[in-house]
Amino acid sequence: MKEKKGKGLAKKPKVQRTTTTLAIGTIDIIKNTGINSPAFTVKVGKEILGRLEIGSGSLIWYAKNVQNPTKKLSWKEFAKLMES
Repeated sequence: MKEKKGKGLAKKPKVQRTTTTLAIGTIDIIKNTGINSPAFTVKVGKEILGRLEIGSGSLIWYAKNVQNPTKKLSWKEFAKLMES
């Protein structure tokens, strides 16, 4: 019997995604969770303002229609910003 040889590529693990929508006044926050840090799409009404990623060491803000981070703050920088 002839054996089939695989190409040695492992299958990607299946990622389970959960979507939660919260309404705070006129701001909708959509949270997608997966393997990476949670990312929030921030909206006012139907207009998207940007995306906020929350990591273990920092907060990263991406403005609307931008792929590179617009602003990155460490947790210490974020705390100073909130206290001022």
